[in-house]
Amino acid sequence: MTQPEPAQPRHTADLRQQYATAIRDAVRLRLGPNALRLGEEGRPVMMNASEAETAADAVLAVRDAEMGRLRVRAEIAERRLAALADAVLGNVEHAKRAEAERDDARNTLAKVRALHEQYRFAGDDTTDYCAHCNQISGGWIPWPCPTTQALDRHQTQEAT
Repeated sequence: MTQPEPAQPRHTADLRQQYATAIRDAVRLRLGPNALRLGEEGRPVMMNASEAETAADAVLAVRDAEMGRLRVRAEIAERRLAALADAVLGNVEHAKRAEAERDDARNTLAKVRALHEQYRFAGDDTTDYCAHCNQISGGWIPWPCPTTQALDRHQTQEAT
């Protein structure tokens, strides 16, 4: 029992039809329409070398046209792929810069927070002050100072 032939993709069927048409037209041109009728009747059609070459040239012309079309599609695909690769690399670079900026901002915030430490004078166990704000203002700035409060608000907003 023979297995049925697998279905051919539409493109392959179209190409096969183009080859068949090229051969038919070449045979009709070289041998005349009667040669095709003989072939359709199942009778042998004899071709000399020149006639066979004409049919082969017709097939090769279809193949060359298909190869040209495939080359164009491949070139377009390669250009699209290169553009996508450039876009991806650009996005990667952008992400790296954004990560570096984020890390710099976090480091700066940590340094600012380290400056604004909680401080309590010896013997005073009820009031806390900001060590940095007291140094630069000459006054007694309660802790958490406005800077620390702003940092805490920012940290709370960033967490949500």
